[in-house]
Amino acid sequence: MSNRLKITTLLFSVLLLLIFASLEREKIYAGYIKLLKKTTIVKQYNNKGQLNGEIIGYIDGNIDVSTNFVNGLRDGLTTEYYKNGQVENQSFFRHNKREGEEVEYYENGKLNYKRTWKNNKGYGSIYHYTNDSKIVNYDGLDIVNLFFYMEYDATGKTTKAFGHCFSSNIFSYDLNGDSTIILSNNKAYQNIADLNITIATPPNLIPQINLLINDKPIPDIKIKDNTINVKDAFFDKGIYNIKITGDLMNKNRRIVRADTLNLTITKN
Repeated sequence: MSNRLKITTLLFSVLLLLIFASLEREKIYAGYIKLLKKTTIVKQYNNKGQLNGEIIGYIDGNIDVSTNFVNGLRDGLTTEYYKNGQVENQSFFRHNKREGEEVEYYENGKLNYKRTWKNNKGYGSIYHYTNDSKIVNYDGLDIVNLFFYMEYDATGKTTKAFGHCFSSNIFSYDLNGDSTIILSNNKAYQNIADLNITIATPPNLIPQINLLINDKPIPDIKIKDNTINVKDAFFDKGIYNIKITGDLMNKNRRIVRADTLNLTITKN
């Protein structure tokens, strides 16, 4: 190709890009990147100069990551991609902190792992799979650390397990702030109301939890996002005797793990 023809082609391409820009500003970046094989980030800003809206990163003309900002803070869905366009990872942010479910995939599209986050910290269940969708291991995380772990062989049979079917780090929240309070035996607290218990939910096992507060059974216990929440469990001032019993049962209703926790606290 002659130099003159190259110049003509380039000018024509630039003209097309300017036309696209007048129609839809964001698409000029995608077109420009694919034409010249650039690595860049498409950004949007609010009137205060803060990142705002969808932000897209490209590597060699291929989308690498898309995320969302609200007034300078990452907020909403973030998606990362393999070079072939397959989704690699999806996670959510709220006010610049990870929150909610995260999933990661192998390049063939099969699920690698899924997990949840609470206030930018891993919490609840992590399920790991092979690239042909077989469970590898399960992790149960409470608000402090790992409290349950289980491994599986290629047939799905358990090969290793340790920990407890519910975490001993039961917790509440400070009503005057956003902090988490881990409840300890024979301690006194002031600004607490709810009771929260983290539960292990490994594949192929069924958790069953019973809870008594001051010898009164708590009915209709439900596990949501690995947590049992008893709203206003500590509404009144006084002494609270808490007893938790938990089982993990297999599909034949045989108990494979059992735990008990007794705790006494005072609300001032």
